[in-house]
Amino acid sequence: MASAFICLVRADLADNSVQVTDLWPNTSQKSAIYEPGLGQTGYLSAVPQNDVVAVTGVGPILTNADYAGIAAWMMDNIENVGGGNIPLTPAIANAIGPLLLARVVGGLTMTLANVNAAIVAAGAGASGIGVGNSTGTLGDVLSLLQGAAYVLPAASQIDDGAGSWAAPHVPAGSFVTTGSAGRNLREFEMTGALRLSRNQGVLSKLAAATYVFVDPLLVYGAGGTALFVDGTAIPATGAGAAVVVYDATGALVV
Repeated sequence: MASAFICLVRADLADNSVQVTDLWPNTSQKSAIYEPGLGQTGYLSAVPQNDVVAVTGVGPILTNADYAGIAAWMMDNIENVGGGNIPLTPAIANAIGPLLLARVVGGLTMTLANVNAAIVAAGAGASGIGVGNSTGTLGDVLSLLQGAAYVLPAASQIDDGAGSWAAPHVPAGSFVTTGSAGRNLREFEMTGALRLSRNQGVLSKLAAATYVFVDPLLVYGAGGTALFVDGTAIPATGAGAAVVVYDATGALVV
């Protein structure tokens, strides 16, 4: 069955504080005999990670520290074809995440074309998923936006040792589900129950611009500490969508 991705839009929601209860099979009540697949109901685990990455050297090019999230994945998987078949610079890799997260907050599609357009807009020229010797998939990016942990360890070599992109390229990082850096996320499936939830159930309420949540420990409004995942301020009223839902192609589920 095709995958679905439920991505948190707001950073003021603590991990595992938002629950979706009307998907099928119900995680706590399912029977392995009668209800196939993974349990679908449960808590939404995490907001997207997007550490700022940095490197040292011109060949070999090595990461300065452990990095997790979107920029780490981009640096480890996307070839800068437009720049002359080299790794993405930290400046380019760091610029991609905010462009993608702004689309999440805006409730916009996240198709392969959308992601590759963001990579190009960040300064990588004619580069992207499926271009040149880049690795990774659109599903990887959608998983990252759902909060999956991709970790690129310190001292990872992202070039071929001489400043160019290796062909074939073998990523140095990986998705991590265990340990202190891991995030073991629920895998959602594109079921009729999910479509119904998004259309008129729990997900429809969470995805509405009229959804309201206020954390008393945060400050809402311009200049406040309550933020959407792209770093923009949540209005003083606390109103704003909590999630956006994508299918496996990055199209919106509405």
